[in-house]
Amino acid sequence: MVVRDNKIELEEKDYKNKFKKLKRYLDKDYKIISKGKDEETQVFIKAFNQKDLRKRYEIIYDYMCDYLDKNVCVVCDFKNNKCIGNRMGTSVHKENGCCYFRNEGFCKLFKNKKCTNPNISCKLFMCPLAEKKMGFHSLPKNYFLLKYFFNFVQRDILRYSYRKPKKDCIEDLLRKK
Repeated sequence: MVVRDNKIELEEKDYKNKFKKLKRYLDKDYKIISKGKDEETQVFIKAFNQKDLRKRYEIIYDYMCDYLDKNVCVVCDFKNNKCIGNRMGTSVHKENGCCYFRNEGFCKLFKNKKCTNPNISCKLFMCPLAEKKMGFHSLPKNYFLLKYFFNFVQRDILRYSYRKPKKDCIEDLLRKK
């Protein structure tokens, strides 16, 4: 990493070590001028360069919702409204996966086979069967952007804010900075 005039130019070793040495520059007046090699790195650089915390959190939140939909939620393997857990009889429900809430029944935000409220907590939740298929636990600490930009309390907010609208979740994250 080359630091000059409040600009940070990344080197190959910075990409390999997942930007650990950049932590000390995170909330200071430094800007990364290098390009991202993949989508996650591009989002990292965009979030790092965004000094307005609300906007930074929105960038990360939106990317993670999209990422989880494309790469994690597909592990649930829905067919005819039944996830892998429903089909194998390991779920306590007969259909629609795990979008149920104690004493409330099926989630009211799930309409036309789609969640109408993009929520990281709901997308992170995986049954043991899906996690086994994935090969790791779907927790905020196991996703680079969530681990890098959020502290322990904030990661708990991301893990347990089921059904909460994005703006409310972001407000909670800002309060716990």
